[in-house]
Amino acid sequence: MIKSMRAKTYRPGRFYWVRPNSFITLILGGFLLVAVPLSAGLIFAAVQMEYLARQSAVAVYKSVQVTQGSRILVQQLIAMERAARQFQVLDDPALYQAYMANRRKFRDILEQMLELPLSEAQRQGFDSLAREESAIYDVLSVYTLNSEAGKQAADQFLGLARQARALLADSNQLVGEEVDALQETAREAQKSLFWQALGLIPAAGLLAVLFTFLIRGYFRQLDKSIRRLGNGDFDTPIEVTGPRDLEVLGQQLDWLRCRLVELEETKVKFLRHVSHELKTPLAALREGSELLCDQVIGRLSAQQLEVARILRSNSLRLQKLIEDMLRFNLAGTNQIERVPEVVRLDQLIKIVLSDHIPTSLSKQVKFLVDLDPVKIFGDQERLKIIIDNLISNALKYSPPGSSVEIKLTQEEGQACLEVHDSGSGVAPEDSARIFDSFYQGKAQPSGPVKGTGLGLSIVREIVFAHGGNIELVKESRKGAHFRVTLPLAVEERRP
Repeated sequence: MIKSMRAKTYRPGRFYWVRPNSFITLILGGFLLVAVPLSAGLIFAAVQMEYLARQSAVAVYKSVQVTQGSRILVQQLIAMERAARQFQVLDDPALYQAYMANRRKFRDILEQMLELPLSEAQRQGFDSLAREESAIYDVLSVYTLNSEAGKQAADQFLGLARQARALLADSNQLVGEEVDALQETAREAQKSLFWQALGLIPAAGLLAVLFTFLIRGYFRQLDKSIRRLGNGDFDTPIEVTGPRDLEVLGQQLDWLRCRLVELEETKVKFLRHVSHELKTPLAALREGSELLCDQVIGRLSAQQLEVARILRSNSLRLQKLIEDMLRFNLAGTNQIERVPEVVRLDQLIKIVLSDHIPTSLSKQVKFLVDLDPVKIFGDQERLKIIIDNLISNALKYSPPGSSVEIKLTQEEGQACLEVHDSGSGVAPEDSARIFDSFYQGKAQPSGPVKGTGLGLSIVREIVFAHGGNIELVKESRKGAHFRVTLPLAVEERRP
């Protein structure tokens, strides 16, 4: 029965954690989500590097400025002392002007130093240096250098120079301490970045794996649905969940399933009608050819009799083709139409073998039979078709003077029927399609009547309808070896 294609509906209360509009959106979203932790790590690393670079630049600039400024202050104090003492001795106004020029430069450098981001100890040292220099200047601006107060003030320049040198030494020490602090900060940043990378890279990899499995799950749905169609399962509706474009693709596959069901029903109807319509004129042809061959309506010449026999032979062949089509049509329904019954499979095989004795005698082919008493549950007439097709095929492909092995056993609650001929066997390239409808392999039987390619297909459908299986056994021995397994009747199954 054809099942209509249904669009996917979402019931309230059912949770869908991912429902992108398209498969491309899903892939892009996956890439972005995988890139988020990596991007966060890169941004954090860039911020850390920027911070370290800025701190390093500030520290280097401050260190250079403090070191150079302290050195210049020492030089200026020495120059101021020299100019003041020379002015005491020589009383030359130019020397006093030189003192004032050195002092202005000293004050400018000192103001520049105080504008730097100094530590509290450095700032206090420079403030103290500025106050003491101002006190010396106040004395020198009031008293002459030759006075006792002026001389004492000039002597204080030595203390200022020592103080400036101490500030230079302290600045160098602070520079070293700041360098050590920067190195420690860099090590901490490196350690932090390492642990972040150690966490972010596996997280990104895990997200990539999760999205890979998610995408594989979507494609697995499509693959499963397509395989069901390929195996002829047209009854199960196809429903694909996921992005909208994949759902649309699933709906298209379900439409294809419905279309295949319609085509299958049309094919079955066509075969049934054609087979039925051909039987009536064929019966007339057969009756007419039989009358001619039996010369009931008058004696025929040798040539006329040969033509009549050709007509009879081809009418028989046509009847075989029609019967195969009817059997194939019946087997394709995959159902047992008659009421199943307990069948002695070994006795049924003997009955079929008796029908093939004339053919085996004419071809000089022996039957090697080994049959265990086995009961199965099924349709006797259709089971007879299985045995008849396998034995007739074995006879057709076996050369004169050879043998056909037929074996029936019980194995693990199943009946196992094996038919092994002595022919050329099945070519490797034909083994995959040997059970397909209308397929004929490279090896063809001798004789005027050729096969239709439906026999093994009919056998397979009937075996499946009985819940069994058929296979082509691959072995080193010559010939084709088929094995059919069917469930035993309930009373025959062993515990």
